[in-house]
Amino acid sequence: MSPGPWLRLGVTVVALAGLALVLWNFFMRGGTSVGIPPAGGQDPALAILALADESGAVVVTAQHYLGIRRDGSIAWRNPAASELGLGVACRTRCPDVILSGGMQATNDPSVGTPRPTAPMGRAAPAFSDFRVAVLDATPGQELIFRQGRSGLASVDLGGGHTLSVDGWIPQWSRSSDGSAGLLLARNPQRQRIGYFLTKTSSGWSRSGERNLSSMSGCAGPGGRWLVADPVPTIRTATSAHPVTGVADLGNCAFASEGAIVATYTMTSQGSGSAVAIVSDSGETRWSETVGYEARLAANPRRPQFVAVGQGKAVVRGPDGRILDTVENVIDATFSRTGTLITLSAQGNVTWH
Repeated sequence: MSPGPWLRLGVTVVALAGLALVLWNFFMRGGTSVGIPPAGGQDPALAILALADESGAVVVTAQHYLGIRRDGSIAWRNPAASELGLGVACRTRCPDVILSGGMQATNDPSVGTPRPTAPMGRAAPAFSDFRVAVLDATPGQELIFRQGRSGLASVDLGGGHTLSVDGWIPQWSRSSDGSAGLLLARNPQRQRIGYFLTKTSSGWSRSGERNLSSMSGCAGPGGRWLVADPVPTIRTATSAHPVTGVADLGNCAFASEGAIVATYTMTSQGSGSAVAIVSDSGETRWSETVGYEARLAANPRRPQFVAVGQGKAVVRGPDGRILDTVENVIDATFSRTGTLITLSAQGNVTWH
């Protein structure tokens, strides 16, 4: 999934609260389509696919979080999660999730977090800490932010390893194949740091870190990271490639090869995006400027990219050539196996 749920929610829940949004050979049509009962007065454009895989999805709206099974049934509904702006992390399969954290607590270390909950009924992990956020709930690869009342905070990486951070709850973006992750955090000196993490048998290990000019970025299959360093730069464990023609990093997603990047703008005429498809060496292969905030996704199995806006998802190849257009879409993502999953304005989640 691209970007990770904590990164998507960190940007989008602000919009859901009514504030300004700061921000393939195409798969056969059809598959499963799941309808979400609409809520009165809800703006369907302010809904996102927070998480989705081959088994289910989590949709976030201004009025509730919904866990949806692929067979069409609603596994759970949580209105309070929207009020609190909780973070969401799937366990083995979506929509079995852990809800934790909270938008108010994210930027204010004096505000405690509610106890993590598991809406499908399985026991949630129990913590005595003043503030807890489960950033990743995948068994054996949990990533957990913890802070006591003393103010000391850390992220548990697994295997007995921790990372000291300040009280700002980090943002987490995991590569679509699960092999790498980007932890955007502030260290105890309050510097903005991007920690490059790779999956191990016991959790996560640090592959590198960089001081960042902005808290945005993404992780890609094969140990690739795109961060503002200070300009948008694609990094691996051994290389760094500045991205040509992209001034600022607002959002991004990695495919099997290359990435799609968006820079967001806000003018008196409204919001806009400069969208680009770039190679792993940082070369811009295609770009366009649009008058809306584009939502991005990329296929972990193929070099295919999706930008969503104005009610449609446009699928492009690595050179920007349009491969297909899916109408009536307000958000989209890809599963780990490369299945395109879309959310319509009527609240239908479709596996293509």
